Amino acid sequence: MAADDFLAMFAHPDDLEMVTNNFIGAMHESSGDNVEVRVLRKDGSDFRAAISWQQMLDSNGNSIGFRTSAHDISELKKVENALLETEKRYRLLIETASEGIFVA
Repeated sequence: MAADDFLAMFAHPDDLEMVTNNFIGAMHESSGDNVEVRVLRKDGSDFRAAISWQQMLDSNGNSIGFRTSAHDISELKKVENALLETEKRYRLLIETASEGIFVA
């Protein structure tokens, strides 16, 4: 199976080019850590995942494949986004306040 076909099985169409470029780059590197992608479920919905890989070599040093792992980071991304929104609100509050604000 070609890399493009394999990647298209799980990568979100909007992320396919980035995932393909990372995967091709991995073929020239020994490993990759926590590449964030949207992964498609069979029902068509998607979730965020961090994918890592380690190249596997035979006794002659030739690449024979990759050992991979993926972790669902959907909740982490939700928390990060909520934190960014809270930071934006408080920054706006501080920057537009007509009174001085003291934080102890």
